[in-house]
Amino acid sequence: MPPKKDAASLILVREDGAVFWARRSASAKFLASFHVFPGGVSEEKDASPAHAAVRETVEETAISCRPEDLLPAGEFSTPPFSPMRFDTHFFMARVPRDTKFELASGELEAGEWIQPREALERWRLDEAVLAAPQKVALEALASKPDLEEAARSLAKTSPGPGEWARRIELRPGIFAFPVRTPTLPPATHTNTIIIGDGAELAVIDPASPYPEEQEALAALVDELAREGRRVSKILLTHRHLDHVSGAADLARRTGAPIVAHRLVKEALRGTVAVDETLEDGATIDLPAGKNRRARRLRAVLTEGHARGHLAWFEETSRTLVAGDMIAGFGWIIIDPPEGDMKVYLESLARLRSLDSTLLLPAHGPPIGEPALKLDEYVSHRLAREAKVLAAYEKGARDLAAVVQGAYEDTPPALHPLASRSALAHLLKLQEDGKVPAGTFA
Repeated sequence: MPPKKDAASLILVREDGAVFWARRSASAKFLASFHVFPGGVSEEKDASPAHAAVRETVEETAISCRPEDLLPAGEFSTPPFSPMRFDTHFFMARVPRDTKFELASGELEAGEWIQPREALERWRLDEAVLAAPQKVALEALASKPDLEEAARSLAKTSPGPGEWARRIELRPGIFAFPVRTPTLPPATHTNTIIIGDGAELAVIDPASPYPEEQEALAALVDELAREGRRVSKILLTHRHLDHVSGAADLARRTGAPIVAHRLVKEALRGTVAVDETLEDGATIDLPAGKNRRARRLRAVLTEGHARGHLAWFEETSRTLVAGDMIAGFGWIIIDPPEGDMKVYLESLARLRSLDSTLLLPAHGPPIGEPALKLDEYVSHRLAREAKVLAAYEKGARDLAAVVQGAYEDTPPALHPLASRSALAHLLKLQEDGKVPAGTFA
């Protein structure tokens, strides 16, 4: 896991009960376009987390408070799916009703004062995306008009120093549950995604082979069952073991069928028993519960990384569960012969056409600006392809030489992995007629 940094966040509440929130910039490196409270990383000059919260709030909003007036409201840590990890101290503070804000150019945009219940309704209607601490903070403020009581309530829900809340509900009935898996570095976890805002749930990629992680996932499934939601489908994006290793255990516990593309069923024969198959465009309806939203998943065939790879598009919220097509950090390895760079780029274009509003990768944090990330991936691949071609044109005639010339920005320890994607680029260049056929195989 990456090292964590100390951070602080301040929840400003006006005398009329309105809370200040703002949307993070679309270009932010972490949680782009999520709604958050002011805050940031602590600095050496900060005498305490409260001082850090005040400083960051002044810098971002021009709203000033005294550190001694802040109410402690718990400590939350970023889940381990992120390359940027924080231990964040939350505080609350009451400010006058006529308090004005002025957003500095940078990470926050579109700030406003909003009643907590209205903010939660915006979230319920899929109009705002919240990280777990922001959601539970708004719930505390909506149910506890007394600020001190609300701060105590939020503090009680916080996992404590260094811990992270495993129930991450990004949208109503759309949960990310990172589980530790034997995956490729720099990732350490795979995101199991649970979708369903009514009586039925679909679990996508129960991924971990480790008993303690399977137990943790089962505990969340049991918690949701007590709320009247049961697992009706276990869906697989593709065949790789860091995506399917917990499927049989969850099927045994819930009785739910394991569902995947027919090519995945064939590839997993003898390891994971796939009960049902479906093809590109198939849909799964997850009915709404009381005061909840119906969810509808559409299978989107997106090969290139793996045969039979299905991304899952939740149509009502336009949330894209991307599997191994996109990562929250770093890049996806395209490994021939199964990996096909030309097909992969075509699949990225198909995902781009969906116009999704939230992308949940298998590895890494959620992505609030899917179009920007997908464009970044295509640009990166085309730029790398140009470097691979340039290396060939300068005389590189074996894979090691191509990697040496085209992956100068990649640590040597990762060159064996880079060589697989380099080969995929070379095979595409052969297919495009830019490198003689048969030069690389």
